[in-house]
Amino acid sequence: MKEVTNSDFTPLYGQKNVLSLYHEYPQKNAKGLLEGIEMVLYPGSKIEVVKETPDRFVQIKTPHYKVAHPVYVDRRYVSVSGKRDFFLPSYEKALDNLKRIPDGVRYIYGANYQPGIPRLLEDFPPSVSLDEEQRKDWILEGLDCSGLFFQICEGATLRNCSMLDQVGEKIEITDIKQLRPLDLVLTSSHVAIVESSNVIVESALRFQGVKRSQLTQEFLHSEVFKGFRIIRPFFKNVDVFCDFFL
Repeated sequence: MKEVTNSDFTPLYGQKNVLSLYHEYPQKNAKGLLEGIEMVLYPGSKIEVVKETPDRFVQIKTPHYKVAHPVYVDRRYVSVSGKRDFFLPSYEKALDNLKRIPDGVRYIYGANYQPGIPRLLEDFPPSVSLDEEQRKDWILEGLDCSGLFFQICEGATLRNCSMLDQVGEKIEITDIKQLRPLDLVLTSSHVAIVESSNVIVESALRFQGVKRSQLTQEFLHSEVFKGFRIIRPFFKNVDVFCDFFL
């Protein structure tokens, strides 16, 4: 397989017919979740071309998003140079990254780069007039729950909730006072991040985006976090090379 990289923030699609996602308005399912978008690859990601297609999309594999089903990127984002190593930021830097993400950042499924990708408006010109929220959907402006963690890690982590058990040590707690900042409260489909001794942060559809809540025993045992587990990520005192992508 041909090894390449990406020259810009790059949508990773979970369906072959990518153009159908850009027909008139952003395509959403019955739950209001954007369809077809798996994640956003950060520039310099490691990519292997599996199969060329007749149009401008290519089927790829990438260690940044290990799934069994086929995934695709736009060939216009692919480059033969610029591949880079990814480094997990230090504990203090990651915590600062979290604190810099304000409440109200919009929720969008599949998004993990808050500013979005403005060039998508040029690469896939809408055939109708979009309102401001639709435009933000189009360019993937916002964060989903695991996308929030992905951004504070600067792309040097695994992407989906189903993968996040691998990014740290599972710890057992008997009291919320045992939690520390950057601990993950994880279920099979959702994740929230401890910010301080009394604040927890999440990006959720039910809030329409990022929201900070009081960290209480009742919050942790709400229906949303039923069966949760605590993962303490492998942050160090300095930036460290991320070996997930070897």
